[in-house]
Amino acid sequence: AEADTRRGVRRLAQIALHSKLRAQMEWLPDKQKLFLWGVGLPGGPLIDQLTELLLARALPLDDGAPRTKEEFEACLKVAKQRISVAVQDVAEVAAPLLSAYHEARLALEKAKLAQAQAALDDMRSQLEHLVTPGFWTATPWEWLRHYPRYLKAIVYRLDKLRAGGAARDRVGLQEIGPRWQRYLEATALPEAGALDQAAFERCRWLLEELRVSLFAQPLGTSLKISA
Repeated sequence: AEADTRRGVRRLAQIALHSKLRAQMEWLPDKQKLFLWGVGLPGGPLIDQLTELLLARALPLDDGAPRTKEEFEACLKVAKQRISVAVQDVAEVAAPLLSAYHEARLALEKAKLAQAQAALDDMRSQLEHLVTPGFWTATPWEWLRHYPRYLKAIVYRLDKLRAGGAARDRVGLQEIGPRWQRYLEATALPEAGALDQAAFERCRWLLEELRVSLFAQPLGTSLKISA
């Protein structure tokens, strides 16, 4: 119910702040590059996706959604004050994320590694689940900031495979593969909503850190991680 309320508040706020949000989006640097890098990204026009992220960064809902007209208007007032700062957050994460996405998408499209089909399937699954429709706002900010590294790890892994690293990649895939599959199966369970969502979500992002540790260690991880 709280999640539905938050979504409703965001929709109302987006209508109320539409002109201000779009005006701030004009300040994004290198917009044409962003749109080029974002080709193929699911979820509708990139400008709309980034506008939603801008609103999410500006709108104060961390302590719960407003329940009255007065509380909603107070939220809007705070959001108006935050927008100019929030657009800087968007700019800082959007450019490296979209650049890394573009590179990873093209690398996977061009990959011809018959001896490593399982690895390619794993990376394609990884990319598909990273850039789901709505990921900009569905992903906690603390993890969204790490997306460029997760995406660069795909390209690094492909480079290692081309350089003869198929055997080592298979060892890493034995570590991540069953854990990733269990996570995907758990998300599909009817009772998934009853799980400890904070722990479940943390597990999801620890899997991304584990991938970096296994396949692209020079890129580093945000915390100590092991299988």
